[in-house]
Amino acid sequence: MDRFWEKNGDTLTVTGKVFEDTTYFYPIFFLDIDADSLPDYGLNFGPPWFQPANGSVRPEHGEIVTIFGRVHSGMLGFQMLMVSQINGEEWQPLDAPASWAGSWMLRNHSDSTFVFCANDSSNWLGFAPGHMGSGMGGMGGMRWPDSTFMQFWEIYPDSLPGGHMSENFMGFYANILDPAGNSMMGGSMWGGNNWGGHHGWMNFEKNHQLHFQYREEDLHSYGFNENTVELHYWDPSQDSWKKANNAVVNTSENTVSLTSNEIYTYYTLRAVKTTTGVKTASRTVPAVKLYSNYPNPFNPETSISFEMITGGQVRLDIYNIAGQHLLTLLNEVRDAGSHLIKWNGRDFKGKQMPSGIYLLKIQANEQSAIQRMTLLK
Repeated sequence: MDRFWEKNGDTLTVTGKVFEDTTYFYPIFFLDIDADSLPDYGLNFGPPWFQPANGSVRPEHGEIVTIFGRVHSGMLGFQMLMVSQINGEEWQPLDAPASWAGSWMLRNHSDSTFVFCANDSSNWLGFAPGHMGSGMGGMGGMRWPDSTFMQFWEIYPDSLPGGHMSENFMGFYANILDPAGNSMMGGSMWGGNNWGGHHGWMNFEKNHQLHFQYREEDLHSYGFNENTVELHYWDPSQDSWKKANNAVVNTSENTVSLTSNEIYTYYTLRAVKTTTGVKTASRTVPAVKLYSNYPNPFNPETSISFEMITGGQVRLDIYNIAGQHLLTLLNEVRDAGSHLIKWNGRDFKGKQMPSGIYLLKIQANEQSAIQRMTLLK
């Protein structure tokens, strides 16, 4: 599974003078490291509304700074430094998606633009040139800002609207923001209900591509029949899920693709369980069931629910993505039934953890299960 924040990813520490280009609605930053008054690197601080909780601030035009970050192939002819530290002070986590993770799109982009899922880049959205409109006809293009910020995340099915639905095995969240950080999918000064945003979905003048990749292990773990995989979207006007009838499922490649001129905030892949005519004489009864934490992603805390089929000792441990143990959240005897416990994003020393993906492991009666949690700040 590719993670976009690690691709093309050599780390680099450089010192130089900051240039700030204010041509666009939002500023673009560059760094001159050899004092020739020409930019050598683009600096990616995230969208202009992002501000880390530690109080670190963006450098000013002309300021000399030392930047530590990860190098990516950038636009505008420059290599891009994804800024992780400014003068030794953390700006955003190095090897995890930042809370703002997404991609900028220029209104007048002349080539196709792809927005990759922040926590699994095998899922993506593709936008054709001119998809925001030319400004003619309904004048929609003229009302668009010169750039927009697109977010696309995989989320846990239990975090989707509509309550828990056992047939949902993957969930996705999409959002388009204006340069001020306001959602354009209903309510923004740029979008709103009159110019494409409809409180949970948005339409465009041109079709775009949606590409979803599912995993064999997801189907097998839930016992789903691959031939029943479908793409659904949340229709906020009806408060219900609707099937995307034009979606194409490729079971050989484990992909689902859709061509549409609309984008919705929530999507899900769903399927039905495989049934057989053979009766099983006996099967292992699970000692514990671990449900998806909610909310997920979360900030500052999340609720973890599990069900003890029979009473007994139960242990909950939290690890970072590298497998380092951070905290034993619970280690005690619990009665049969449903239980709820909260995690505040801190380790056993009380230290606040940075944004990133964390692993939750539950053990009970010689059985165990693991699930991922995403902390966003």
